[in-house]
Order: sequence, then structure tokens, then C-alpha cells
Amino acid sequence: MNPVLIVKTLSFLMLIISGFMLIPAAIALACGEARELISFIVVILPLSALSGWFLLSFRKRKTEAFSTRDGFIFVTASWLAASVAGSLPFIISGAIPSFADAFFETISGFSTTGASILIDVECL
Repeated sequence: MNPVLIVKTLSFLMLIISGFMLIPAAIALACGEARELISFIVVILPLSALSGWFLLSFRKRKTEAFSTRDGFIFVTASWLAASVAGSLPFIISGAIPSFADAFFETISGFSTTGASILIDVECL
């Protein structure tokens, strides 16, 4: 198992996800939704800083190729980390106060299953 490679790759993925979170933050800014904007910024800044710190910390270490076991661990960790990071703006803004519901909604969105805990999705 190569934990350095897993952490580096996971950090890079989380940096990409925090970059994509800038899109809804920009939309919240354009629409004047301060609470939602703050909830995204509160997630984006620490997530980007932590991911960047990990990438810079491990940049000089030589890494090997992913093994099958590393791949399984990375995929599991990336689904969990991305889902937790994606659910935090829901919780912070108060749109979905329950972590379980926000986590479910985020996984549903990432996997595009169409399931939702929200009652009137069409009005959004």
C-alpha cells in the first residue's frame, strides 16, 4: 500500500472539487444570496488550503504506480471525502440541517441517481 500516493491523488481531487464549488459560490454572489455564498466560502477556503498543503508537502517524494489495493482505497476515500465536502454547504447554510440528509443528497447528486430528500425540487 502506498499512502503517500493515495493522499496526493486525493488532495488533487479535493482541490478540483473545491474549484468546482466556486461555480455555485459565484452564482450565489450574483443572485445576492449571502448565506449560501458564505457557506461555500467556508468550505472552499479550508479545503483548498488543506489540499494544497498536502500536495506541497508530498511533492518531492517519489511515488510508484497505483496497485489494485491502492485503487480501491482511493476510490472509497474519494467518494467519502467528496460527499462530506459536498454536504457541508447544505449544512452550513441551513438548507438541509441534517448531516445524513445532506450526505444522501450529495451522493445522489454526484452519482446522478435522481433520488432526493427535497420535497419540491422543481421550484429550485
